[in-house]
Amino acid sequence: MLYRSNQKPLNDAGIWRTVNSGVLPGDSPVWDPRSFRLRNFLAIVFAAVLIAAILRHVLHVYAGIPREEIRADAFIAIVIVAAVTVFVQRFSRR
Repeated sequence: MLYRSNQKPLNDAGIWRTVNSGVLPGDSPVWDPRSFRLRNFLAIVFAAVLIAAILRHVLHVYAGIPREEIRADAFIAIVIVAAVTVFVQRFSRR
């Protein structure tokens, strides 16, 4: 069950008990935006690595491209994406 506050229902002794499982006072760990962002980030990283592995396998096995060439092209793509990212960020601030 989800509760809006950090209080749980009555225990056996009939006393309200307070559960402090959030990061800040009053935080609910279920609705914590930091954990939501972390889960999304980890899911995106996992999906990206999985897709890269599948793509590398398909290119190597079925297209006959050597692993070294795939690796070199990947490094070139990383440099291009990093340069474009820096370029866009510098001009978007102005």
